[in-house]
Amino acid sequence: MADIYELVLWTSAPSDYAANALRQLQCKGSEFSHLLSNMDFGADLTKDVTKLGRDLSKVVLVDDDRDLVPDHVVDNAIVIESYEGDNDDDCQLSNVAEILRKLAVSKDVRGELRKLRDDGALDHIEVYSDSDDDVLELDHNDDDFDK
Repeated sequence: MADIYELVLWTSAPSDYAANALRQLQCKGSEFSHLLSNMDFGADLTKDVTKLGRDLSKVVLVDDDRDLVPDHVVDNAIVIESYEGDNDDDCQLSNVAEILRKLAVSKDVRGELRKLRDDGALDHIEVYSDSDDDVLELDHNDDDFDK
């Protein structure tokens, strides 16, 4: 993912836990450019991606807790199920990665995520799968999407 996105690990956990999580993810080949803990932003536990100073048309927030996604950036969010690390068959992040690869060519990810959410596609990201089929197809010719 680091070849098409700037990856930022942002956790509501304390900084020492976040640093340990980052080390584990890096051992598995993930390349994050930044590590943020909510402690970096004071008492607010929400993940307000506007504070990152990035172009929101290109920001996708993936989190397992909808309550941490502020309403004004919900169009940038993909909410997934929690992962407890106890099931090697979990393919949810792989399926989200496929969505992210397809979103990478979008002029504005918010419109496409809104459409996927309205269609219920984000409610049905497979957690476990025996199939190698694509998770979904994004129609970049659809008039509902920005070109």
